[in-house]
Amino acid sequence: MSWTRRLILPGRCVLAGLCIAASVPPWGWWPLAFVGIALLDRLIADQPWKRRFRRTWLVGAAWLFPALFWIWDLTPPGYVVAAALYAGYFAAAAALCPPGRARWLALPGLFLLAEVARWTFPFGGVPLGTLAMSQAAAPLGQTARLLGAYLVVVLVVAGGVALSAAWERDWKVAGGAGYSWVIVHHEADFSCATPWWYRLNDTLWMEAQFDSYGNAWLTRTS
Repeated sequence: MSWTRRLILPGRCVLAGLCIAASVPPWGWWPLAFVGIALLDRLIADQPWKRRFRRTWLVGAAWLFPALFWIWDLTPPGYVVAAALYAGYFAAAAALCPPGRARWLALPGLFLLAEVARWTFPFGGVPLGTLAMSQAAAPLGQTARLLGAYLVVVLVVAGGVALSAAWERDWKVAGGAGYSWVIVHHEADFSCATPWWYRLNDTLWMEAQFDSYGNAWLTRTS
């Protein structure tokens, strides 16, 4: 195998991670979150658990080392340890995921567990540069009205899974995920989670905001 071919696979992993990193603040190119997850899903499809672990760790490293770079100003060793450790959380989630098409059902939940783990452990976690924050300025961010940042994480991963399913031309999975998005977003727009003192029409002019711990609240847009 030539050295150029050997670089293709790591390059795909890095590209997937950089797409996710570019989707979170301060860059905020939110559609790239779905692209990054879709690329990750293609990397782990039908692979043994050790390959899923290695590939997802590299994806997570390419995501979290840029997204958490601000930690360098506080503690350079802590920055390296945190980014490497949290990438391992997602690698473990991918290793536990089934290799076949069943991964499309398992991956959103497992990635949610990985995100919650890094939000809380160790030492209170580092709940920044998250999948939920990637959608803070996007229409999907409004779904935080229903179940907070947890639902946003699940929907981001599900969106990436839908793109991956479309690549395989599995239109039932891709279309089902898209339909679910429409339903959930509609429910978020008219959710009873909206404070009662806002008129119904006002909910259309509210957007979700996230704090550093993934909590969500509504603010009026200008």
